[in-house]
Amino acid sequence: MDKFDEAFAGVVGYAPIKVELKRIVDTIVNPDKYKGLGVNTPNGILIHGNPGLGKTLIANCFVKACGLKAFVIRKDKPDGEFVKAIKSVYDQALTEAPSIVMLDDMDKFVSSQDSRNTVDNAEEMVAVQTCIDDMKGKGVFTIATANSIRNMPESLIRVGRFDKVYEIHSPDNEDAEKIINFYLQKKSLSKELDISMVSKLLVGHSCAEIETIVNEAGIYAGYDNRLAINNDDVVKALMREGFNAPEAMSDKRKKRIREIAYHEAGHTVVAETLSPGIVTLVSVKQFDGDIGGVTTEYSKEEYLSSKTMMENRVITLLGGRAATELVYGDIDIGACSDIRRSREIVNRFVTQYCALGFDKYMESPYHASENIKRVIEDAVGMEINKYYQRAKNILAQNRKLLDTLADALVQKETLLFNEISEIKKSIKK
Repeated sequence: MDKFDEAFAGVVGYAPIKVELKRIVDTIVNPDKYKGLGVNTPNGILIHGNPGLGKTLIANCFVKACGLKAFVIRKDKPDGEFVKAIKSVYDQALTEAPSIVMLDDMDKFVSSQDSRNTVDNAEEMVAVQTCIDDMKGKGVFTIATANSIRNMPESLIRVGRFDKVYEIHSPDNEDAEKIINFYLQKKSLSKELDISMVSKLLVGHSCAEIETIVNEAGIYAGYDNRLAINNDDVVKALMREGFNAPEAMSDKRKKRIREIAYHEAGHTVVAETLSPGIVTLVSVKQFDGDIGGVTTEYSKEEYLSSKTMMENRVITLLGGRAATELVYGDIDIGACSDIRRSREIVNRFVTQYCALGFDKYMESPYHASENIKRVIEDAVGMEINKYYQRAKNILAQNRKLLDTLADALVQKETLLFNEISEIKKSIKK
């Protein structure tokens, strides 16, 4: 194991990014080799992505692999003092060169981000930009992390300042399984614990969420005075930490439990009809304060990877409302977010992929005429109605499965993929 691999031992997955980071580390650790080639060491790198994906961990491992003294800058002072602190830290880093300056959560350096122009001219961003320019060729390397770069000045994050910009995504299926196993191996596990089940349930969650859920499962086991974590502990932890579901159901919610069960069963029946085996968990427990429950899916392909998968996603999202209408003949007031997400996907079909003709292409609604906007709205509405009808047809054809799943949800509150599979088998007999 070389120094880089040793430094990054705690970072599971992210192989493509680690390969690139290793090359940059080599330019810092072995500058003479690259000078002989006429190659300059990059000035800095920026790592961005949603919270909880391990950006700061990766940055710290990068610093460790370089073996240089590091100076960390975080927004911990009022605006005026913070600008002075940025300059002061870079001055210190210069006296210790070769060295590294780490800008942690750089997108938080500016307190007010009301407009792009405000951020572009913010003293903090100007200070960082100036300092990076002043350090060129002087042995001070900059590594920065950010949750989002959308509102950051293009002049700052361009090549020549941050020569490499890496976006960190939620771990894909293979990486997620590695991360889940990494956290599980540190815990005392029951022999009955199904590792493949846990992997299916936790895929799609961030590294921080996975770590928290696995730890919470251990708390459930300890509180019950058991020596090992079992399947139920993981499910309870996932519902509590992953979906913010309450431990106990309120009386008000109990009165609506069957309606909620049909809504979630509607999602499940449609999803399982279009892609058998895709649903990993369905629950009527409250999900992040929403009026409904939650249905989760596992697929080796991202649903945005093809139009067919995106269409399936839309039909599945509409399945909850379709089930409520089919059973109760009423409007489902808990389907607002499903409808919004469906329209977002269909709008992409129409405006970006030109699925209904190139005349409806729209790069930005701000630059489109009112006539074009109306044409697009009509087209999106027409497509949504088409997909909604398909959802209703699927449910009508699988009414027995819908009723059976709803009954099971009322009784058990949460069903896993293996239980859904058994119910499907029982219907076919």
